[in-house]
Order: sequence, then C-alpha cells, then structure tokens
Amino acid sequence: MRSAFVRSLIPNVPPSESELAEAFSLLKLDADDLRCVYCGDRSTEWDHFHPVMRNGRPTGYLTRIQNLVPACGKCNQSKGNRDWRDWMTSNAPRSPTTRGVRKLSQRMKRLQSFEAWGAEATVDFETVLGRDAIKQHNDYLKQILSLMREAEAHSKALRSALLDELPYVLQEKKPSLWRRLWRLLFGGR
Repeated sequence: MRSAFVRSLIPNVPPSESELAEAFSLLKLDADDLRCVYCGDRSTEWDHFHPVMRNGRPTGYLTRIQNLVPACGKCNQSKGNRDWRDWMTSNAPRSPTTRGVRKLSQRMKRLQSFEAWGAEATVDFETVLGRDAIKQHNDYLKQILSLMREAEAHSKALRSALLDELPYVLQEKKPSLWRRLWRLLFGGR
C-alpha cells in the first residue's frame, strides 16, 4: 500500500519517437526484438534504471524513457531498487554476475552511455509541490493504513463469530439423516 501511495505521485512522461530511437540506439537494441539490457534474455518488462522510490519515499527520479530500460523478469526482480552497477557486479541471486552473463563490461559501457544521455536532475517533491501538500499526502496514507488495521480487526471478529455459529447454521441446512437415506434408497425428495 505504501509503495502504491508513493508511486501515485510520480508522473509517467510518454517518450517521443526520437527519444525512443535514441534510447534504443544507445543501448544497441532492436525495437522489434527487445532484449534485457542487463543479461540479453528476451525483455518482458520495463525497469526503472534508477529507482523511483526507496525507503518509502520518492527518490526524485521519474517514469520517463531516460529512466526506463527493457529487462527480463529475473533481472528486474533481482535488481529491485539497487544501484544498477552495484547489482550487476554483485553476487545477488540472479544478477548477471551470478548467472555468468557474457560480455558484461560491454553491457555496462552501454548502460553508462545511456545513463549519461539521460542524466537528469532529480525532482525534489517537497520543493516543487510544497511541504504541506506532501504532508497531507502522507497523512492520507496514515489514515488509510489505520482504517485497514481497523477493518482487519473487525473482519477477524466477524470470522470468529461466524466460526462460532457455523455448526448451528450448517446443522439447520443439513437434511436429516433419514431424508438422505430415503433419497439414496428411493431417489427423489
């Protein structure tokens, strides 16, 4: 919930055709056969090259082509919100190093070029939107989380009450043993 709430602040800026072409050129990708920039497997999703949130707060990076790269699910999930360089060369499960991806230094050079092209100043959300607006947004999250805790406690009480009554409810709904036997032997009602 917290992640969705923070991500709801982050704008999605659609790329122009020329931006897409430049990104693909820098990454040496074929638009008709997108491959994971980290390992070369078939791309299944887009990864935020620089995380848009960390520790429950926006990092200042946006969702725009300068911060998006094609990735496979293994790499995207393994990378998480880590720095791409540290992750690629780490022994993290499913990192390119751990998986023995070939030509890793070439991939990293392409990613460095992409990073330089897309070097963007991060956005300080508090400065742009105002401290009060961000505080109000965070207060909404606190209220929602509090209501969710209340609703879960209420649901737990209702489940408990239902379980207490279940034997009686089911017994009323059960046909008598004789009725069931009658149906088995003679059919019908």
